[in-house]
Amino acid sequence: MSQNDPARTTQLLSLRHIEVFHAIYANGSASAAAVVLNVSQPSISKTLRHAEDRLGFALFHRVKGRLSPTEKAHILFSEIDEIHEKLISLQRSARNLGVRGETLKVSALPGFGLDFLPRAVACFRAVEPHARFELGTLHSADILRRLQSRDCDIMIGCEAPMHPQLACQEIGSGQIVVLHRPGALGSAGAVMDRERLRRHKLIGMSAQSGPLARIFHQEVARRGIDLDGDLTVDTMYIGAVLARLGAGLAVSDDLSAPALLGEGLISTPFEPPIDYRIFAVHLADAPLSRIAVRFVKMLRTMLAAPESVV
Repeated sequence: MSQNDPARTTQLLSLRHIEVFHAIYANGSASAAAVVLNVSQPSISKTLRHAEDRLGFALFHRVKGRLSPTEKAHILFSEIDEIHEKLISLQRSARNLGVRGETLKVSALPGFGLDFLPRAVACFRAVEPHARFELGTLHSADILRRLQSRDCDIMIGCEAPMHPQLACQEIGSGQIVVLHRPGALGSAGAVMDRERLRRHKLIGMSAQSGPLARIFHQEVARRGIDLDGDLTVDTMYIGAVLARLGAGLAVSDDLSAPALLGEGLISTPFEPPIDYRIFAVHLADAPLSRIAVRFVKMLRTMLAAPESVV
């Protein structure tokens, strides 16, 4: 490696150097970094000088009391930012492992967190009122990181991630639906069949919207239907608002739809149905606790027979 290689350069720095450099770079001054790290400004300045001495070059220009990153600091930051994120994750994992008591941390796709997950927890606590939960939402790309850091024990989603560190249990299935204003499809009780899908303006979902959008677009392509793509959103919430305003038909899933429906908006299934599978994902080397096993069992019951769960 050359002398200017960022990976080699960061090896010259201690974790404290990295922490201080990151705080100054991200916050713009030594005084702001001192507040973030809860230390004195002289301590920050001393650590910065020591880091620059070890590196053999300046990280910041000092101009009228302000610190402006040098070109080499800009180059180093991307490398150091990655290390800093791992440090934060390590601290979070240590803190989570030290929490006493059996608290079940459950996360779900954002749409599932609107209605399905809160309703599931409310039903579970009606039977086990002392059960402790921490609830959150996350995107599929963050599953492994959040599970590894112990921010989450179980993730509820619609994909089975193919990763050796993850274990997946299929717990049920659902259907993709369209959201629209009453009467938009014509007769009452109409289904969203191939002909209606071609005739009506559908609000598209971008590839970044997540796995449900990918499932929908793959199925539509398989059916040989070319959708007009002049209106695209990256969340189903925006799509629902547009549908309520009459801008087109929005795509959703049946677990998210109850929280999006209301005055001026109803849902209709596709014909034939567009199904998706639902999974509970956890770390393969971290068996589910007893409360987690019971909770997953109740999720299966809710998905199999929603009317059986009050």
